[in-house]
Amino acid sequence: MRTRLIATVAALAAAAALSAPVAAVADDYVGTTPPTVLGEQIQRSAPVDPGRHTVGLPVTGGDIAELTLVGVGAIGLGTILVRRRRSA
Repeated sequence: MRTRLIATVAALAAAAALSAPVAAVADDYVGTTPPTVLGEQIQRSAPVDPGRHTVGLPVTGGDIAELTLVGVGAIGLGTILVRRRRSA
């Protein structure tokens, strides 16, 4: 019971610390001149001939498969740990 109370208090303290608003630190330029920003110059390249374009579509979905495996592994490991703790 004491361990659960300590874990609950720690979780609440962590949630409060992470959700507290924090003021952004920024230069106020008091006594100095603010920096100037120059305009952008864009140069367009020549259009690419679609007939010469030989690169295929990028392969996607690898991240989803990897994250799914990590999630399934975490669930399996958690199940094993809970069953061991309950039987001990």
